[in-house]
This record gives sequence, structure tokens and C-alpha cells, in this order.
Amino acid sequence: MSKKKSLLRIPLIILSVILVLLLAVISIYYIWFKPKVEVKPIDSEITINKGDMIKKFIPNDLNFSNKKITATATASFSEEELTDLSIEIFKNIDELKPYLTGSKIYLNDNSLDLYLHLKYKNIPLEAKLKFTYSVSDGNAIFHYEEGKVGFFNIPKEILFSRLTETSSVKINSENGDVILTLDDLNVVDITNITIEDNLLKISFEGSIKF
Repeated sequence: MSKKKSLLRIPLIILSVILVLLLAVISIYYIWFKPKVEVKPIDSEITINKGDMIKKFIPNDLNFSNKKITATATASFSEEELTDLSIEIFKNIDELKPYLTGSKIYLNDNSLDLYLHLKYKNIPLEAKLKFTYSVSDGNAIFHYEEGKVGFFNIPKEILFSRLTETSSVKINSENGDVILTLDDLNVVDITNITIEDNLLKISFEGSIKF
């Protein structure tokens, strides 16, 4: 009888182990990987008004001297506007199209947090990328601090290998920097970046010498 009982316990033990492992996997997914932050669907219809964008960069202060004219401006961007811009960018990255389902940028006191919702093999996942900001040599520097999917880190080498440059956006993969530059406008420099009243504010200064 004791042998029969022992044999009967083996399937129960195996089943118990399987159930414990299954519960552990489900718990890990719900705690670490399941999307929790609200994002904007990637298939949303985005309308970026170019006229409104241009108005942001119109100088709000002009100074005249005998030697030059100096103009300053501050362009402000809300979380919603930044999110729309991010979605427009992501829509043009073919590698992301099969996986990306949503995006949202949240502004904190000293960082921009980009949340992405992804689907991998039909499993919803959430990624968070954190960027700090500064100004150097007339350029805006957005430095990649960290990125995670669940408790897995996203190395900057993987992230930056998917990014492409434009005339106004440069990539420094070694440092993990996304650089907003106005090199095409030789007389204009970025002078400051701040986050105030839940707005990202970028200040510019341009001068024309006589």
C-alpha cells in the first residue's frame, strides 16, 4: 500500500510544481511586464499644424544695437504635442511597426519619460525610456539614462542602432545622446531647456551682425 501511495503522490507533486511555476510566471508578468501606464494608440490620426509649429519659433523679443540685431524666442511643447511628434516618428520606423501599439511622453522635473506599449507574440508589454536634458554648444542634448522592459534593461547600443539622423537631429551612439541642432541656421543657437507648468520649453537666440 505504501508503494502505491508513493506512486500516486508523484503525479500530484509534479502537478503542484507546475501550478506553482505557472502562478509565478503569471505574477511576474502582471507585476513587471503588463502595461499599466496610459498611452496614445500608434494608429491614432495625428494632425500636426505646421502653422502653429512655426508660431512657436517666432521671436518674442528683439534687441537692436549699433553692431547687431538679437532676437530671442521660447518654444513650448505640451506632453500631448510631444507624444504626437513621437508617434509620427515611430510610424516611419519599419522595424517597429509589427510590435508598437502605443506611445506617450510624460514630463518630469528633470527628465522626459517615454512609455511604449508593444506586442510580442500577441503578449502586451510596456517599455519605459528615460532621457535627461541639457544644452551644450548651442545644441539641445537629450541623454538616454535608462530603459526597461519589465526588469530587463534596454542597452543603449540596441536602442541607438535603430535611430536615424536628420538635418536637425543628430545621434551620438557612444554617449547615448539625441542631439537637437540648428546648424543649418548659422545665426541661431539653443540657449536653454526647462520643464515648467508641465511644458517643455526650449529657448533660442539668433543674431545678425551689421
